[in-house]
Amino acid sequence: MDTFATKIAPAGLADYVFLVNIRLIPAEAKEQAERYFAQGHEVNFVDIRGWISDSLATVGVKGRSLFNAHLQGLLEGEGIPQQLKAAWNGAIQSMITA
Repeated sequence: MDTFATKIAPAGLADYVFLVNIRLIPAEAKEQAERYFAQGHEVNFVDIRGWISDSLATVGVKGRSLFNAHLQGLLEGEGIPQQLKAAWNGAIQSMITA
């Protein structure tokens, strides 16, 4: 609701996508998105795992290489918490072994 009030409504956006772990979306959030849809707003939740997988599958070798290089640079940046790096590595590992 906060994102809708501070970003979607003031900017007049008709289409807004949240990249999320779809299994963790509370029922209340889904119900609220349905209410916004009824008011003419497209508020959608996209499972981030599937989106990343599908995106990386379609961008080809060069696109995947650029993505990995850019992401690695971001993760090696100054001020990036070790917890974030560990969480990212864990997420990648779970995708590979799933």
